[in-house]
Amino acid sequence: MDRQRAHYRELFQFDLWSNRQLIKLFEREPSFEHRVACMAFVSHILTVQQIWFHKLIGDAMASELDPWAEYSVEELKLKAKNLHALWLDVIDDEESSLDMECFMSKPDGSSMQMPLWRILHHLIVHGQHHRAQVSQFLMKSGMMHSIADRPLPSDAQMTFTWNS
Repeated sequence: MDRQRAHYRELFQFDLWSNRQLIKLFEREPSFEHRVACMAFVSHILTVQQIWFHKLIGDAMASELDPWAEYSVEELKLKAKNLHALWLDVIDDEESSLDMECFMSKPDGSSMQMPLWRILHHLIVHGQHHRAQVSQFLMKSGMMHSIADRPLPSDAQMTFTWNS
């Protein structure tokens, strides 16, 4: 596997780990101030990943999904796992270049194109942005849980290599 694919694979592993940490928190804490908002943001992160996947494969379902649909804890667990597997399949597909141009339709009917790596990058940044918002809500709720700025723990069985 080339370095760029390995890099995106690690980012998506981190994304899954981060989402799972929040989902586990929702399981442990069935009631806290701003829980609904926190769950809505995690639902949004996952639904946007689903929308982009359907756009990528040219599936009309992309336009039918509500990016702000809300899901239960059990649904979030399943969505996180399934979407992670789909995106890793995209990243690991050696027959496709991460530089390949992807052509998609916008909601207004116009078309857009961008390289696959840019879509992957967008999904990671988008998820991290909303997890930072969740962290703010958690702190306002009196919970000191800031997933947005924590490195992946060493026991998560991942390695990060930083090369110049």
